[in-house]
Amino acid sequence: MRPALAVIPLLFLCSSLAAQVRIAVGAAAGQQSYEAHDLGSRFLISPEAQVSHDRLAIYYALDQTNLSSSSLRRGTLHASHLGVAYQWPLGRNAALSAGAGPSYISVTYLGGKPAWHAQLELSLRQQRLEWFTKVRYYDYSLSGFRVASASPDGPALLAGVRILLTK
Repeated sequence: MRPALAVIPLLFLCSSLAAQVRIAVGAAAGQQSYEAHDLGSRFLISPEAQVSHDRLAIYYALDQTNLSSSSLRRGTLHASHLGVAYQWPLGRNAALSAGAGPSYISVTYLGGKPAWHAQLELSLRQQRLEWFTKVRYYDYSLSGFRVASASPDGPALLAGVRILLTK
């Protein structure tokens, strides 16, 4: 009976922590800033998920764009980002956050490799919707494949919306 009594405070603690966790999913669209010499598109689509508690958040995002053009077949760029962010409130419904973490970037016909990213985000919350704009920097050099002009070197500028699944 004693072990069962010890579990009750633990369950209470876990339920109160779970009540303070926010889960959000969303999507963003934007543009990669690299020089588009003979590239297919600089337009990015980036679905994402975020779990936050107080001012800290863990996020996952997947940037996608087509790097192929009429003369070169490179394939689709997939940039997978996992990171930790810290958020500063800028009033009742606005916030600024900065985050960083590891990324894995691959291009269909050229392979992939790990990298790092950093991002800065400005968000505005309206009930269960969170509108945001962000700058995400990551460097992926394709110079080993002798197609350095395809490297997404520089910041990606994104804007999107997240839906808060929990408050």
